[in-house]
Amino acid sequence: MMTIVKRLFPALMLLLAIATGCKKDSYNFKDLAPTVKSFYTITSTGFEMGDEIQFKNESLNAETYTWDFGDGTTSTEANPKKVYPDAGVYSVVLKAVGAGGTGTFSKDVTIIDPNAPAPGREALYFMEYGVDLIKKMAVAPGSVPVQIADISGKTGLGIAYDAVDDQLYYTNEDAGSIVRMDIDGTNATTIASGADAPYGIAVNSVAKKVYWSDGENISTVNFDGTNETTDFITVTGADFTGVAYSAKSNKIYFYDFNAENLHIANADGTNAQILIPDIFGYAIFIDDVNSKIYYDDRGKQAIMKANLDGTNIQEVVKLGSSLRVAGIGIDYTAGKLYWTDRTNNVIRRANLNGSSPENFLTGVSSPRYFFIR
Repeated sequence: MMTIVKRLFPALMLLLAIATGCKKDSYNFKDLAPTVKSFYTITSTGFEMGDEIQFKNESLNAETYTWDFGDGTTSTEANPKKVYPDAGVYSVVLKAVGAGGTGTFSKDVTIIDPNAPAPGREALYFMEYGVDLIKKMAVAPGSVPVQIADISGKTGLGIAYDAVDDQLYYTNEDAGSIVRMDIDGTNATTIASGADAPYGIAVNSVAKKVYWSDGENISTVNFDGTNETTDFITVTGADFTGVAYSAKSNKIYFYDFNAENLHIANADGTNAQILIPDIFGYAIFIDDVNSKIYYDDRGKQAIMKANLDGTNIQEVVKLGSSLRVAGIGIDYTAGKLYWTDRTNNVIRRANLNGSSPENFLTGVSSPRYFFIR
């Protein structure tokens, strides 16, 4: 009997060791640290430039905090204060870290320029390239487009608005000219005739100048038709498309379709340089109210936005691979971003953060550039 026990003893000890080892390796989930939850509150989501914003940290089970204020500045304080010097919409991200992991929370904060002129937008004016018409349409629900000018034989791509004198300007591609007319489509007057194939157009209401893109040139003329300069800015080999002017930065912005770069220059044509490289598109819109530039980038298949100096690039609306955006604009009263989709003959819109995209007007014949008045 003793012999049998001695023989079984090693096996019994092995089983006991295995059983003991299994017991030690078992995991007790009750010993886990509590999950980190990141959250903060502020008194409002809309402030004016220069306001001090107090962020109240309401995170749970966290030990350290990292704030990203969306303008390139950060903080590691638990409850920081922040002042934004410039208008815009900033995504503020709080990352909270503790023994139980990492939590992230973000929300948009809108900073308003109290001195910005009231937009007073009421209607969208657009070029219907396929049928050579300029039309307008109220942005209110249930509105229908109304023709204001027949430009047959004077086909245009670009259109711009001078809010000071309430005048409309457009590029006459057929005749190589720039045309001014009253906002109701009457009193059309040619103010420049030395263009080759004018494309995009922009106005500088302060200096009373028009800028337009024309192959490798950005050209200009005074509102009254004087001082036409067809080689105002020249980049050899370029094919300029969209062009825009910012009253806030006093800069001109323009696309080079060939080299796929977005350029910037002073309003007097000096210091021309690449602002954002490697982007492929047509449309540019300057949001001086919020100090932003919007543009389409077909490489990213999206409408993008950035600061006026080209920093803080963000995706706003994701587009399909085949969509061709020709114009971008904002209805500030309703807080809507509009763009033309000439692939599908549609004018679309979304909230300013890109959410809830929808068709605004369908069945448009090759819609191009537009403005909201």
